[in-house]
Amino acid sequence: MGRYTIRRLLQMIPVIIGTTFLIYAMVWALPGDPFAGKCGDKPCPPAYVAEMRDKFNLDDPLLVQYGKYMVNLLQGNFGESFSGRTVWSDLALAFPVTFRLALIAIIIEIVIGISAGILAALNRGGFWDNLVLISTLIVISIPVFVIGFLAQFTFGIKLGWFPPTVGPNGDVYFGVFESP
Repeated sequence: MGRYTIRRLLQMIPVIIGTTFLIYAMVWALPGDPFAGKCGDKPCPPAYVAEMRDKFNLDDPLLVQYGKYMVNLLQGNFGESFSGRTVWSDLALAFPVTFRLALIAIIIEIVIGISAGILAALNRGGFWDNLVLISTLIVISIPVFVIGFLAQFTFGIKLGWFPPTVGPNGDVYFGVFESP
């Protein structure tokens, strides 16, 4: 069992490297000039573009850029968001809310899962067993983001159990969010 676990952990290394490289290439190399729309309708000043290209190592070859990016990640330097805040500060703001939501979701899953399992076990081969089986297959088959959107729309907008959050530009965000 220990050898299997170590082998699986070692197999994660090329997957992580490949995934991060593909994402890095799609964000920085494929779209053309990543700072083209950064300044709105007007083109960015050449000094700003030069500073950003130097800051993000965009004048280096793609593999060198990626290598520097990975070194920063391994050192815990996740960089800055486009708003100028560090990614660590954004993560620190989001962590308490995310932790609370995850804890509530786990508790709900445990209650529903154990209840459904007991109900299915008591009625083996019967209506409740088949209902639990079919509903489980449906929930597993539908992507989580679709279920989340439908649940937020149903419980937040249609039923009014949770107030939708309105953003600064008037867009409605579903669910319960705390603003930073």
